[in-house]
Amino acid sequence: MQDTLLTDGKEECNEDNVLKGSPEDVNSLLTSRPLFPQLVIVASACLSGVAFGMSMSHTVILIPHLQEENSTLYVDDQTGSFIASMYSIMAPIGYLSGGVLMDIWGRRKMKMLGQFGYVVGWATIAAAQNVEMLIIGRAFDGLAKGVLSATGLVIIDEMTAPRLRGFFSGIVMPCSRFGAMLMMVLGTYLPWRLAASLAPTINCLVLLAYVFYVPESPSWLVRRSRFDEARKSLRVLWGRRPEREVSRELRTLITRIETEYRNQQPDTRSTDFYKCDYVGSIFRNLLRSHILKPFLMAQIFLFIQIICGQPFFLFFGIDIITRLKGKADWMDSYKVSIAGGVLGLMSFFLSALLLLKFGRRTIILFSGILAAIHDIVLAGILYKESSAPYSGHTIVWVKIILMLSRSFFYDIGMITLPYIMLGELLPSRIRGVSSGYILAINDLAVGGVTMLYPTLMRGLGIQGLYLTFGISCLLCSLFVCLFIPETQGQTLENIEDYFKKSNVMWVTRDRKRNNKTIQLHEMNVLKS
Repeated sequence: MQDTLLTDGKEECNEDNVLKGSPEDVNSLLTSRPLFPQLVIVASACLSGVAFGMSMSHTVILIPHLQEENSTLYVDDQTGSFIASMYSIMAPIGYLSGGVLMDIWGRRKMKMLGQFGYVVGWATIAAAQNVEMLIIGRAFDGLAKGVLSATGLVIIDEMTAPRLRGFFSGIVMPCSRFGAMLMMVLGTYLPWRLAASLAPTINCLVLLAYVFYVPESPSWLVRRSRFDEARKSLRVLWGRRPEREVSRELRTLITRIETEYRNQQPDTRSTDFYKCDYVGSIFRNLLRSHILKPFLMAQIFLFIQIICGQPFFLFFGIDIITRLKGKADWMDSYKVSIAGGVLGLMSFFLSALLLLKFGRRTIILFSGILAAIHDIVLAGILYKESSAPYSGHTIVWVKIILMLSRSFFYDIGMITLPYIMLGELLPSRIRGVSSGYILAINDLAVGGVTMLYPTLMRGLGIQGLYLTFGISCLLCSLFVCLFIPETQGQTLENIEDYFKKSNVMWVTRDRKRNNKTIQLHEMNVLKS
């Protein structure tokens, strides 16, 4: 049945006089897509990023309002922390379910379902008459966050041109930071119920875009043998361009899926996600080397990135600033934190611009090495200062500037790019479920590392913690240098082809023996 469907789809493309082309021609074809349909998709992703930032930071302003003396729905500290943590508790469930269900139901439906989950969550919070409704509302928001995180970057990766994919993915992060700042403003000047009532407006806008314009991913439709729908989806993405360009890209997708299917082992050929052996086929596919390699690389990459310290700055930033400034009571920790937020927003926009010019590896190495240098220098100052505390203006400003500049350089590459490359490295056959799994494990690891903060601070001190951050940044940079391939400007199919080669390390790519001489040459689909 699968063979028949694939053959029929290919014949349909032949009847439309599809032109054959080399991989370079296909790459050129993809980069020539009209910009407007891609901008609509990316605008929807940016609005989703704003919604994510608003929901993530909501409890920062919600809990103080609930603990005011005249509050009609008072909560104590323990209950408030449980309301805040419910968001992170439910997110991994959303990651896992979203990763699996986007492969079953499609990327578009899961995107719409996630937005609807946010609307339900916000509405429940706005109408809350007791603590239980607040918890339920935060639970819906956490599930929606997980679902949308699993689907968002996959949609951008599969439906935008390779040349612009990194830039489009990179601008989503600044939008989440903007959303967090927007919620802080709303929560400061408006009652908490009114702020919660206004928040889902953004989610409704994204829902409208997906209902009336954004199509399903052509790659997913072809994999499901729904060729007519894939053609309609490509027509939306190509706009008013000639039909032959739509047919040419459709033929490329069909041919690739057909080749991939025929090269599979008989026990891993099941592409029918409604069959009961779906989970088994996923695990059998995962054990194949060209799928296992990018899966492990993405997981290890994100795990090392966690140890570089970002969770500590996210949840304990004020405490870290207070420890750095020491007895310098003349410095306001909250104003320093606000300055760090503004610099973080600037760094995300700079990262998006750099992605138009430089490769992923170059930006990550630049970011990681500079952050490591700042961490190690700051740790040295703190070790020297621990024996003879000094609170003079100059040394306090040096420490704060080092901390802020460290965060700026770290955010340029080490925050944004791991999530961009997550969708690029993973093969399409398991991209949905594996990205959901990795993000779920990542969130659980963030929670575990965050819980260790008081213990690490007592055992290592602020100086030891910064030294740990610096060493971790160097290890992360080394891992990227040795293993992670360059994906800038490459199609997702070309990236999958790279992992089918025998090498594991990027530095040993395409090593062939010719006349007893080892020649190292660049691969034809990826360039360093």
